[in-house]
Amino acid sequence: MDSIEPPASTQPPPQTPSQREQELERRLATIEARLAALEEHAPKETAVTPPTTPTGTKQVDDSADTYWALTELSLQNNTADNTGAVMFAGHVTTSEQEAMYQWTRPTDFFLATSWDDPMTRLTALAHPVRGTILRTLLDAPATAAQLAENNVVTSTGTAYHHLNALMAAGWISKKPTGEFSIRISRIVPLLTILACCEDH
Repeated sequence: MDSIEPPASTQPPPQTPSQREQELERRLATIEARLAALEEHAPKETAVTPPTTPTGTKQVDDSADTYWALTELSLQNNTADNTGAVMFAGHVTTSEQEAMYQWTRPTDFFLATSWDDPMTRLTALAHPVRGTILRTLLDAPATAAQLAENNVVTSTGTAYHHLNALMAAGWISKKPTGEFSIRISRIVPLLTILACCEDH
């Protein structure tokens, strides 16, 4: 009988320490090249007065890596077919609650999925009265009557009209006490949208 040889292993041979070091150096060089390309195409602002906080103190960025978030994002998404990703994060403390939130999506996600639901949520924000309501609720929960009493809206009927639209879009929730508040998972996304709409 002819002997049958076992199939050859499809696993690559184990790397030696020097091979692993070379592979890590290659990957690091790739990351550094991508980061350099990002920094090269990033808008460069010179001779601009740093923005001031509400207390009037200047915000000075003296960190070694201005693009630390992009650096981390590149490290997390270092694959051959990587098309990039978008990330936002924030830590917000108000008089009523604290929100710590981070969200990341690869570029392919946005190309492969419908934008209908996000656009519906954005549409719910596109009214100046709702912006005023959300700014008020960010500071503290309130009932429809309280919003009317504090002249945030003209009447409780108007308040309920806008509150129901914001609640249907998932931005706010209603407590058993009748108070409305911004959902904890929506605080950082809401403020991120506002920051994105600044004149960059």
